[in-house]
Amino acid sequence: MSHNRDWSSLPVALIVCTAERLNAVDHVRFRSVCTAWRQHTEEQRKAPLVILVDFNGRLHGSEPHRIKALSLFDIIRKEIIPIRLSASFRVSNCYYLGSSHGWIFIARVLVSPSGSNGQRLKIRLLNPLTDDFIDLPSLRNVPPIGRVFLFGQPGNL
Repeated sequence: MSHNRDWSSLPVALIVCTAERLNAVDHVRFRSVCTAWRQHTEEQRKAPLVILVDFNGRLHGSEPHRIKALSLFDIIRKEIIPIRLSASFRVSNCYYLGSSHGWIFIARVLVSPSGSNGQRLKIRLLNPLTDDFIDLPSLRNVPPIGRVFLFGQPGNL
């Protein structure tokens, strides 16, 4: 018995019915499965997903807050969407520096090897929909305070 299935040939009514019940993130992923699914479903209304950051530690003080978890909030469906486990693992104990053009900026402080002075700040761009990331060059002796913004998509810079 073969377990190979041609998922592109599902009945149109089933594809449409399924797509209507998905949150914004799953809807984008659903439409990217194959051409047939994309052809039979409409793009959802463009509404921003709000990034929710859960911090470790105190809410007040001079120390920047480290990330405990990230999630998205779909303002149309009024639903919290957890970010994939692999993406959440990458941000644990990092610092949130902001978001721009669908990418989240996180930073991790790396201690230099013994014998050298200073610390390095490693900044990573994370796309919560695709789970892709881009590592930027490290910065020396820079605290993880402030915000970062892009002037365009990372692939267009």
